[in-house]
Amino acid sequence: EDEVSLCERKLVNSLGLEDRVRFLGARNDVSRLLEAADVFVMCSQLEGLGLSCLEALTKGVPSVVSDVPGLRDISMHIPLCKKTALDVLEFAYRLKEVATWTDGDLALKRRESYGIINEMFDMKRNVAEYLKLWGLM
Repeated sequence: EDEVSLCERKLVNSLGLEDRVRFLGARNDVSRLLEAADVFVMCSQLEGLGLSCLEALTKGVPSVVSDVPGLRDISMHIPLCKKTALDVLEFAYRLKEVATWTDGDLALKRRESYGIINEMFDMKRNVAEYLKLWGLM
């Protein structure tokens, strides 16, 4: 068990949350787990792009993320993703906001988000853009 995991387990125990938190370890069924999730939370202090956040969003999971570069960029464009300051009370406020979205709100945000994600991260288009940038096309 790594040092971070041990630290997280100690924190959960100290807060008396053992019956509410599960440490699942390395998994090969992340897609299935995301489909069962109500919300995805990423409270990172530094994040380049946030691929795990994008994975959650492509599964239609509302996401609450730290207001840091990378995650901020995702939240600026994708309605299903909300950013917040790296602060417990701010995260709680955003989680409450996301929890109050109606089924209709959620369906609309999912449709809008899927279109934006497909456009922003279209592999063929992005490869073509890189090839142009490098003067290879």
